[in-house]
Amino acid sequence: MNDNYRKIQFRIIVLFSLVLLLLTFFLTIVPYKRSVISIQNNFSKLMTAGGGQLRANVDTFFLGTEKTAALMFSDADIYEYDPVTSSLDEYDRLQIKEKILNRIDELGNMGNYVDFGIIYSNDETAGWISESMSTQYMNGGLYKEFEKTISYGGSLDGWSFAHKGNYDKLYYAKRLNEDAIIVMSFYGHELESIFEFPEKISKDMMAVLVDSDNRILYSNNTEIVGTILDPEISNMSSYDSDRTIVGSKYMVMTTECMNGWRIICSEPVSSMLEDSLRYQKFIMFFALGCCVLFIIAAQFMFIKLSKPVKGLVSELNIQASVDQLSGVLNKNTFREQVVLRLTQMKHGTIHSFLMLDMDNFKQINDNLGHEYGDEVISRLGRILNEMTGFDVFVGRIGGDEFAVFLTLPGNHMFSADRTAHDFVDQLLMSFDRNFEEERRKYGLSMSIGVVTSTEHLTYDDFYRMADDMMYQSKRTGKDKTTYCVYPAEGGVRS
Repeated sequence: MNDNYRKIQFRIIVLFSLVLLLLTFFLTIVPYKRSVISIQNNFSKLMTAGGGQLRANVDTFFLGTEKTAALMFSDADIYEYDPVTSSLDEYDRLQIKEKILNRIDELGNMGNYVDFGIIYSNDETAGWISESMSTQYMNGGLYKEFEKTISYGGSLDGWSFAHKGNYDKLYYAKRLNEDAIIVMSFYGHELESIFEFPEKISKDMMAVLVDSDNRILYSNNTEIVGTILDPEISNMSSYDSDRTIVGSKYMVMTTECMNGWRIICSEPVSSMLEDSLRYQKFIMFFALGCCVLFIIAAQFMFIKLSKPVKGLVSELNIQASVDQLSGVLNKNTFREQVVLRLTQMKHGTIHSFLMLDMDNFKQINDNLGHEYGDEVISRLGRILNEMTGFDVFVGRIGGDEFAVFLTLPGNHMFSADRTAHDFVDQLLMSFDRNFEEERRKYGLSMSIGVVTSTEHLTYDDFYRMADDMMYQSKRTGKDKTTYCVYPAEGGVRS
C-alpha cells in the first residue's frame, strides 16, 4: 500500500513538473534561439566590417615600411655597391659607405626602426644593426638567415618573425642586389596604436596577427605573443579575406594582410550573448523555483493525505518484522537482515554469530507460570536491544533462544575477537544484574556459543556452528560461553 501511494505521488509530481517545464521552454527557449540568431548576424556584420578596417590600417603601416626600403634604390651607388665583388679602392669604398649610412639615417628617422641596414653575403653590414642582432650572429649566418625569408615571386622581399627566438620584433627584408639585402625591424608594440578594433564588441574580444604557421606575431596581450593560436580558433579561421564564421564557442573573423599574414579576431559566443543568457537564466531559475515550490506543495499535500495510511503501514511493517514478546527482530527478519549484510561483505570484514539460550528456563515456567516466563523473555529482549556501541542485529529464534550477529571493527582477528568477548562480558553483567533473584532461586543463567570468522560463510553455516558451540556450553555444565574462530586458530575456547 505504501509503495502504491509513493508511485501515485511520484507520477503526479513528474506530470505537473513536465507541463511546467514545457511551458517554460516555449516561453524562453524558442524566443531566445531567435534572438541568438539575430544577435549573431549583427555581430558578424560588425566584426567583418571592423576586421576589414583593421586590416587596412595594418597594411598601411606595413606599406610605409616597404616604401621606405624602396627609397634605398634612388641612388645607383647605394644599390649597386657590393663589397664582395667590388674593385673600388679603399677611398671610394669609404665614400660609398658614408653615402649609404647618410641615406639610412635620413630614411630611418621616418619611423621607429630598431634595425635598418644592409647585410652583404659575406655578413658585412652597413647602417643600423642592433647590438642584439649582431651578438646573436657573431659567428656568421646573418645574411643566410634573412635571405631565406625573401620571396622570389617578383618583389624580392618578405616579412618574418622570431629570429633566434626573438618575439619582440617584426622584420622586413628586401633584396638590394645579388649580394645585398636590406633589413628593417621594429618592435611589435609599434602596432598598438593601429591594432585597435574600430568598434569593440565586448571586453573579451581578441584580435591577433598570425603568420602562416598560426604563430601569434602581435597581440595586445603580450603574454601570448610567440605562442601558437588556440587550435579551436585556428580551425575556424579561413584564408578567405573578410570572412566571419560562427561556431558553438567562438565567432571568428579572418582577413589577410598584404604580406600574407592574417588578422584573426575572435569573440566568445558567451560574451556576445551575455545579456540574453542572463535573461534566460533568470527565466529558467524562476521556472525552476516554481517547480520546487510546486513539488514542496505537492509533497506537503500528500503527506497530509497519506499520513494516517503511512502510519498504519509503518506500524504494520514494524509488527511484521519485530517479535512482539521480546521486541527484537523475529526469526525471519533476522535471517533476512543477516543474509543481506553477508552479501554486502567486503574483503577482510570480520563477523561474529552468537546463539544464546537460557538455562533452567523451565523452572521459571513451572514455578512462576508462563506469564512470568514471558516477562523474562521480554526483559532479556530489552537487555539485548540496549547493548550500545556495537554494529549488531538481534533476533529471537524461538522460545528462550536468541541469536546475535555482530559486524566487528578492523580487519585483525585478535582485536575483532576481543570485541566479541567485550560484547559477551557486557551482556552477562547486565543479565546477572537484571535476573539476580531468578538466578539465585531457580538457577537461571545463559549458555552462549560464539563463532567469529572472516570467511564468506552463509547464514546457515554461522547458525549451525554457533548452535553447536552453544550446546557444547550446555553439555559442559551450562552458564558458560564457548568461542570458536573459523578457520580454527587454536581450537574451541570456553
